[in-house]
Amino acid sequence: MGVATTAVAAVLACTVTPAFAATPQPSHASLVIHSETSDQHTEVRLVAAAALTPTVSGSHTVGSTLTAKPSKWTPAGYVSTYQWYRDGKAISKATKTTYKQTTADIGHQLQVRVIAKKGKASKSWTSPKVKTYGVIAGTTVPSLTGTLQVGKTLTAKAPAKLAPTPAFTYQWTRNGVAIPGATKTTYVLSAADYNAVVNVKVTAAKANYVSRAWSTTNKSKAAAGAAVTGKPTWAGNRIIGSTLTITPGVFTPAATSVAYQWYRDGKAIAGATKATYTETETDIGTVTTAKVTVARTGHATAVFALTSTAKTTGLSVFATPEIGITGEHRVGELLTASVSPIAGTPTISYQWTRDGLPVAEATTSRYTLEAADRGHVIKVTVTAAKAGYVTKSWVSGGSVDTLAGIFTGGETPNVNGVRAVGEDLYVALPEAIQPSPDELNVAWFRDGEPILTEDETPYNDSSYFQTEADIDHVITATVTAVRDGYETQTWASEGGDPTVAAEPGEGEGEGEGEGEGEGDPGDELLYFVGDEQTTPAGERIMGAELTAVIGIDWAVEGATLTYQWYRSYETLIPGADAATYTQTIDDVGYPVFVVVTANKDGYQQRSWYSDTEGTTQFDGSLEASSFHGTEQAGEVLSIWEDPEANPEGQTYRWFRDGELIDWQDGPNYVLDEDDIGHVITALVNSHLEVNRYFATTGQIIAADPVEEPGEEPGDNPGENPGDEPGDEPTEPGDNPGDGPTNPEEPTNPETPAE
Repeated sequence: MGVATTAVAAVLACTVTPAFAATPQPSHASLVIHSETSDQHTEVRLVAAAALTPTVSGSHTVGSTLTAKPSKWTPAGYVSTYQWYRDGKAISKATKTTYKQTTADIGHQLQVRVIAKKGKASKSWTSPKVKTYGVIAGTTVPSLTGTLQVGKTLTAKAPAKLAPTPAFTYQWTRNGVAIPGATKTTYVLSAADYNAVVNVKVTAAKANYVSRAWSTTNKSKAAAGAAVTGKPTWAGNRIIGSTLTITPGVFTPAATSVAYQWYRDGKAIAGATKATYTETETDIGTVTTAKVTVARTGHATAVFALTSTAKTTGLSVFATPEIGITGEHRVGELLTASVSPIAGTPTISYQWTRDGLPVAEATTSRYTLEAADRGHVIKVTVTAAKAGYVTKSWVSGGSVDTLAGIFTGGETPNVNGVRAVGEDLYVALPEAIQPSPDELNVAWFRDGEPILTEDETPYNDSSYFQTEADIDHVITATVTAVRDGYETQTWASEGGDPTVAAEPGEGEGEGEGEGEGEGDPGDELLYFVGDEQTTPAGERIMGAELTAVIGIDWAVEGATLTYQWYRSYETLIPGADAATYTQTIDDVGYPVFVVVTANKDGYQQRSWYSDTEGTTQFDGSLEASSFHGTEQAGEVLSIWEDPEANPEGQTYRWFRDGELIDWQDGPNYVLDEDDIGHVITALVNSHLEVNRYFATTGQIIAADPVEEPGEEPGDNPGENPGDEPGDEPTEPGDNPGDGPTNPEEPTNPETPAE
C-alpha cells in the first residue's frame, strides 16, 4: 500500500507521456495512463474530455448515409476501428466510418463506437444515439376545388399514392396566415376572405416517418359574395299628413346594414332617410317612391326599389257637428257627450276639461262629476280623425258651474232603545247613504236643544245613556253626512215619547212603558220576553259574513225586527242594517256587534245587544311592506322612511299579537317593555283601496342595558304619555256616550235598574 502511494506521488511529480494523449480538453472521459518508474508498474486513470466523443453526421432517414467523425488523439500513428449499433446491438458488417440506413433501421436508435489502438494501448468512444425515420414516398400534390367567392365552399384533395399510406391534416390560410379553426377538408369562404388569397396546407404524417407537407398554389383572390335577397314592402296613403312606412322584411343572409332613401318624382328628398316618411304639402301632385339599400360585409350590395304611380293629394275637411252635454252639472252626477253624425265616419275621441284644462283619464263619452269639479265649468272636447282628413276638434258650449253633490238614500233615522233612565238609546239609519260619506256625525237633543257634555261640547256618540235630567223630556238625534264636494246633509229622528224614571216591574209581560209601539202614551203596553243575547254567527275575520241569530227564548211572533251593526262600542256602521254583515278592512282590530230591535203594536219596543267578545282579524290579503326602525324596546317604528311624513288621507291601526293598541293611531310607534316578545303589526288604510297595506315585525327584543341606574317611572321613551302609576284603563261605559254599558248583559225593560 505504501509502495503504490509512493509510485503515485512519483508520477504526479514528474512529466509523464501517456500512450494516447488527447489535445488538452476538460477531463470527463475515462483515460488510462501506463508509466514505468524504477521497477514499479503504476496504472493511473484520468477522465478524458467530453469532446473526445465521436460525432455522427448525415440525415437520419432511410437511404441516407451516416458518417462517424472521431476526435484527434496524440501521439499519431494509432489505428481506429468502427462498429455501428442498432438499439445497442452490433450491426453485422457495419464496421466502416460510414453507414447507409435501411428500412430495418426505421424507428430504431443508431450509434457508432470508435476504438483507437497503438501498441498495447487502446481506447474506445461511443457516439450519442440517433433515431432513424422512414420517408413517405410519392410525387402527387394536393389540389383545391370550388368557387373563389364569399359564401362558397372550397374542398382540399390530399395527395394520392403515397407509401406508406399516411394520415392527413389540413390548415387553411388567408394571405399565407393560418385561419383559426379552419382545419377540415372543406372551408366556406367568409366575409373576411373577400379580396384575399386562400390556400390550404396538407400535412402527411405517420409514426416513425418524416412528416411531409404541401401547400396549394392558388394566386387568385376571393370575389365578393352574392347580394342578399329579400322583399321589402311599404304601406300608407298618398295624402299629406299620412305616414308611409317601409317594412324591410327578412334578408338572406342577414344584412349588416339597411339604408333608406325617399324620392319625390325621382329626386332624393333631403333628410328622408328613415323607414318612415310623412308626406307634406310639397308632395301634393307628385309621386313618392323609395329605395332600400342592403349591405353585408363581403357581399355585393343589394338595392330594392319601391315604386308607385299614385300622386299625393291634399286632405279633406270635416263638417262641423253639433256637440252637446246631457246630465245635471252636480257632483256625483253623470254627464254624457253627444255628437251629431260626421260625414266620412271618422274616429271620435273625447277629452273632458275643467275650466279649460284636461281632466286626467277623462277620455270617454261619459264623465261622472267629482268633488274637484265643484264650482268649476266642465266641458268636453270632441276630436274627429281619419286618414285623408284634417284632424279637427270642437268644444261643447255653455258655461255652467258644477254644483255641490247631494246625498241620496238617507231617510229619517230611528232611535232604538227603552226610553227610561239608565237605558241606552241608539240611532240607526234604515237605509245606506250614497255615496258613502267621509264623515257621519251623530248629535243628540233634549226637547230640541243640543245635549252637551261636561266640557260644553255637543254629545255626538252613536248611543246615548239616559239620566234623570231626561225625565219627561223627548230625546231625539240627528245624523249629519259630510263628504268633499257634497252639500252637508242632516237627517233628524222623529220625536218619540218622553223619558221616564226607572221603576221596578211587576212581572214579565206586564207593566207600563213608553216606547216606539203604537197606542197612546197612557196605554198599558206589553213587554217582549227573552233574556238570551243575540249571537253573531260566523268567523271574525276580514271578508267573512256575520249573521245575527236571535235568542231561542225570544217571544217575538208577529213583531218587526230591525238590525243595526256597530264597530267598537260607539261607532255605528252606516248601511249595516240587515241580519247579515260582511266584515271589512275597517273592522280589523275592533269588536263588531249587532243590536236587534223588536217592534209590535201594543208592545214596548225592545232591543237586544250581542256580545262584543273577539275582534275582527286581518286576512293577510293586502300588500305587505316593512317598518323603518329597530325592532327593540325603546326604539321607534315608522311606517314611512321619513318619520315626519304623514300623507293626507291615511289612517293607521297598530296591533300587538293581533290585538288592537287602541291609543295608537299615528304613523310612528314607540316600542316599550309591554311589546317585548310580541309581534307588532300596523295596518295602513286610505280612501284609495290601492294604498292599503300592512307591515309586521318579528318578536320585539328588550332594550340594551343602561349602565346609569335610578330611572324614574316615565323616563322610558316607550311609556305612554300621561300614564301615571296606579291609573286604571278606562272601560267602555265609564263615560256618557260610550255605548252599551254592558253589551254582554242586555238591559231588560222588565227589570229596570234601581
